[in-house]
Amino acid sequence: MRFRSFRSILDECVTAIQHGETLDACLARYPRHAARLKPLLGLAQKVRNTPPISPRPWAQATAWNTVRLRAADLRAGKRRAASIHMSIGWLKPLAVVFAFLLAVGATSGVTAFAAQDALPNETLYPVKLFTEDVRVWVTYDDSSKADILLDQSDERMDEIETLVSHGDRIPENVLAALQDRNEDALAILEDHPEETVLWARALKQSESQESVLIDLWDVVQPEARVEYTEVVADIHNARLRGTDAAVARIEAADLAGGIRTITGTVEAADGGVWTVGGYPINVDERTIGALGIAPGSTASFTVGNGSRGRYALFASLINTAAAPTDAFVVGKIEEVTKDRVRIGGQWIDLDSDILPKVPLRKGQTVQITVNKTNAGTIASQVSAFASSSLTFTYEGNIEGDPADSSEFWTIGGLTFTPSTRLDLTGGAAVDGARALVEATWSGGQLTAQSITVLNSTVPDGQAYLVGTFEGTRPGFWVVSGHEVAPRNNMEEPEPGSIVALDVTEDDGALTIKQFDVIRGPDDEPLSRFTGTAISIEGTIWNMEIGEVRVASGATEVSGRQVVGARAIVWYGPGDGVSQATYVHVLDQDPVVQPQATSADQQ
Repeated sequence: MRFRSFRSILDECVTAIQHGETLDACLARYPRHAARLKPLLGLAQKVRNTPPISPRPWAQATAWNTVRLRAADLRAGKRRAASIHMSIGWLKPLAVVFAFLLAVGATSGVTAFAAQDALPNETLYPVKLFTEDVRVWVTYDDSSKADILLDQSDERMDEIETLVSHGDRIPENVLAALQDRNEDALAILEDHPEETVLWARALKQSESQESVLIDLWDVVQPEARVEYTEVVADIHNARLRGTDAAVARIEAADLAGGIRTITGTVEAADGGVWTVGGYPINVDERTIGALGIAPGSTASFTVGNGSRGRYALFASLINTAAAPTDAFVVGKIEEVTKDRVRIGGQWIDLDSDILPKVPLRKGQTVQITVNKTNAGTIASQVSAFASSSLTFTYEGNIEGDPADSSEFWTIGGLTFTPSTRLDLTGGAAVDGARALVEATWSGGQLTAQSITVLNSTVPDGQAYLVGTFEGTRPGFWVVSGHEVAPRNNMEEPEPGSIVALDVTEDDGALTIKQFDVIRGPDDEPLSRFTGTAISIEGTIWNMEIGEVRVASGATEVSGRQVVGARAIVWYGPGDGVSQATYVHVLDQDPVVQPQATSADQQ
């Protein structure tokens, strides 16, 4: 299926205007491209109404030299220079006039120059895109044109990364411009399969762009979500051109419900529908990386949710003999350099390929996804953490079969809308299974940022809640927006304390059995780590983040210490080793093969 490129649409509209069609009629035919078409077609209309001029050869050459020098000026500054191979003999009269009008009239040189560093949320950004369009239009060698378009596509990703690094959300205009450049470049390359170097560049660029964009679903402006799904679908389909798969496409509608990561054991693969941790996922020729994954394998799937089901964009095997790849650190940055950050006394190296979703500065509260590698602990993702009182952790038993609905999960009597991450390595998402939820309460809705099924069995009606104690209402404590009933004579904590509650649950009503104060409102800040006890040597737990001291008398431990089990650890800086203040062990049995240790499981 060929792309309908912006270049072909523009040529069609220019021809129509030359034959007398109005500008408004052309724009009405292509509303999605109207903003980009309007300035170019406006110039085309001016050209049509301008009496024909036949300049002398020397004047024509002089005019072109002026245009060429102006174009070079506009590309100065931070923009990469790209060579444009053309001669006056190949220039169409209309394009010459377009370039000349741009250089000396339609857009002033000063404005065009100032626009070269404009970002998508700035006033001059349309001028920047306009100058790029003209540059492409006056290039008639297809290889050079494709090369320029790929450069411009790279520029769009640089702009997206800059917006994200500033903490800004991604608007629709930059996504539309990215999609247009990619479509135009691929349309050219489809006509030139011999351009192997450019094809290789385009495919490599698509791979990089997709991996970045998939992580940015939550920072795209809501009104830009449709454009986002179209861009990601087109980029993924471009990558499929570099495989041996049959011609198949992911549609934007297949991603309309968001993009989610699902990790678990492949239980069955029947007719293109794989069951992963109790979840059906469509895996076919559109899935990159599925080769070698079979029933019994543990794998991670990046999945688009749509009205027709769940479609796996990517798949990757997971080594269950090693610690899980996704462990999380939440805390305030104590120190930051260009290639690492320190949280809770632990230094974490930043992967050079990651795109932090927030400015990295001292005092910023962040959530970091970390991987344990032979070279040390590496941060693979950095995002803002909503540290409000309505952020909480909840553990309970799954009610019903969540695979029947992509909309809601009911866990421990509370109903959640799942967001981005499902970890099913500890067991299948089935009725009665134990699950941990990291969630927020907003607008009367509980949103689960991540759901982890645990390797644990607990009777129904037993739940666990960690949140911020906000105060009291008649007969209730309020913890992160939840009303929980205390037992008689329970001494309430200070408002602002972080508390861990063992509770009983009856149809969503929570009653406290016992509780611990993890951190008082005036205590030193604590960081939080969710990961695996890779080994336990005495009081030292070796986890993905590094070594943490879990000492009797200094650390309150909820649950039984198990090597290979996951745990949530609240910790702060210690004497050479981070000191755990509170530990909640999540699994009753290991989820990874325990490594050698001299300490017996307790």
